[in-house]
Amino acid sequence: MLVTPHPEELPETRTHALVISAGEVVAAGPVAEVLTTETISRAFRHPIEVTRHGRRWAARAVKRG
Repeated sequence: MLVTPHPEELPETRTHALVISAGEVVAAGPVAEVLTTETISRAFRHPIEVTRHGRRWAARAVKRG
């Protein structure tokens, strides 16, 4: 198990992810279905753009307005 707020740290070998926010499960399942812009933005309650480059993930905050 790996617990991190940084998708960049997710090892390439991980097949599943669980996103929790305020003690509630936001999403769970295969990594590609869970680590989405919509899911991560909902979890952080802020616009977050999630991208994938090859087998590596990245996330960055999006400025509002």
